[in-house]
Amino acid sequence: MKRNLLFIVPLAFSFVFTSCKDNEEQYSLNIIEEKLNVDLFSSHKLDVESNIPGTILYSSSNPEIAKIDKDGVIKTSSIEGEVIITAKVGKYEDKCTLNVVANGELSFAFANDTFTIEKGYTFKIPYIATYNGRNVTDYLKLDYTSNNEDIVKV
Repeated sequence: MKRNLLFIVPLAFSFVFTSCKDNEEQYSLNIIEEKLNVDLFSSHKLDVESNIPGTILYSSSNPEIAKIDKDGVIKTSSIEGEVIITAKVGKYEDKCTLNVVANGELSFAFANDTFTIEKGYTFKIPYIATYNGRNVTDYLKLDYTSNNEDIVKV
């Protein structure tokens, strides 16, 4: 009788531990696209499959080039480059490479050709920036210079 118990107890423990391990290995987190080429000033919803309980947390290796929000929507800026996007739930994670490339033409125009400003006043010079015909003014920050700072300082 003791011999049977000695055999049954280790067998029962190995079954319990094997069952727990098998359940853990069934979890998966997968970014469908391994590599993405995305245009400047665009957005893209990341396609992720997960059967892991919990919220997927997203991150970008370089938010100046591309940001990703809590819903997995990537928004690119005016800067070209390569970014690693990570999706993570607990100890599980997957990554994809995002290449942000210019596939269009960026142009901008001032609202007027000339501006009159009274001495001592400040003035914001209005402009419109477009990329492939789409207004992208809010994405850009222009640096202004003056060719005669005795008259105008910027």
